[in-house]
Amino acid sequence: MNINEDVKIKEFIKNFNDDFKCNIPSDTKAFLVDLYENFIIFNTSNNAEKDYIAKIAELDETLNNILNKEQLEIYKRFDTLKDEMSSNTIEQAFVYGYCVCELLHKISNTTKN
Repeated sequence: MNINEDVKIKEFIKNFNDDFKCNIPSDTKAFLVDLYENFIIFNTSNNAEKDYIAKIAELDETLNNILNKEQLEIYKRFDTLKDEMSSNTIEQAFVYGYCVCELLHKISNTTKN
């Protein structure tokens, strides 16, 4: 896990705590990053995801063949920004999902006592 990921995960957890007025500890961030990077990102075993990857590769090849050099550069910059934004959104949703689970677990334990 690099420093930027560590900071980003802490920020997501802090934002969750601020938004939902709770106190989810950020000491599980290494676990979250490991789980996200080794399971969520690289889990390409389902057929729907393989179909999307194939369709994206086909469209990418088509664009590489029909766009001129300037258009291709703009497309690649756009595609990179879109991927970064999507990745950030998915990571935040993943961390928020974990935080919701932790919060529900705490609430469940509180109501049992």
